[in-house]
Amino acid sequence: MRAKKGGIPAWAAEPFGGGPYVQLGLSVLGFGGATLVVFFFAGVFLAAAFFGAAFFGAAFLVAVFFAAVFFVAVFLAA
Repeated sequence: MRAKKGGIPAWAAEPFGGGPYVQLGLSVLGFGGATLVVFFFAGVFLAAAFFGAAFFGAAFLVAVFFAAVFFVAVFLAA
């Protein structure tokens, strides 16, 4: 285990290893995660309004699709 300056272990100074993918994941969870939840529920309600209450299952799938597209956009933009 590597030690950082001042004797702080690497695992304490850099949570989860601190690699680029970890930093991306933490930023997506922090910033993008909240936005993703908003887009997800907005997609559910918009699709439910568009398709009608009888097709709420389809509305849920559309919301999942919107959320996935947004997540990929956040991932590629980072």
